[in-house]
Amino acid sequence: MFDGPIANLKHKIDRALKSTIGGIAAMAAALVASGFFCAAAFLWLAQNYGAITASLVLGGIFLILSLIALLVVILLHRQQPPPAAKAAWWADPALLAVALDIGRVLGRRRVASAVVVGAFIIGMLLNRSPRKPEQ
Repeated sequence: MFDGPIANLKHKIDRALKSTIGGIAAMAAALVASGFFCAAAFLWLAQNYGAITASLVLGGIFLILSLIALLVVILLHRQQPPPAAKAAWWADPALLAVALDIGRVLGRRRVASAVVVGAFIIGMLLNRSPRKPEQ
């Protein structure tokens, strides 16, 4: 009965959690690496082209990286949730109400006896050997 909304909520929570954990790990590694790369790139660019040109080039690179990250976040939020699974037949409220009514009418002892006999028959059917194909 609640499989659709619960599955949708689980999907949203799962997506948010995975996005957050992945984002934190990626940002930590990228921060350390970009610190070293930026220092090296700035020194090389400043030596060859001047400090202002080096600053503009590195600023443009970081602007492109931020736009790529924004695009990834937008694409993650556009994903559709998985289709809801069909509810099991025993989860039908009408069937449960009928089972409770039958239990009240028959009484506890008769229902318990019927369950034991049913379990025995099902056990016998499951343990029998498979038929051999006819030739």
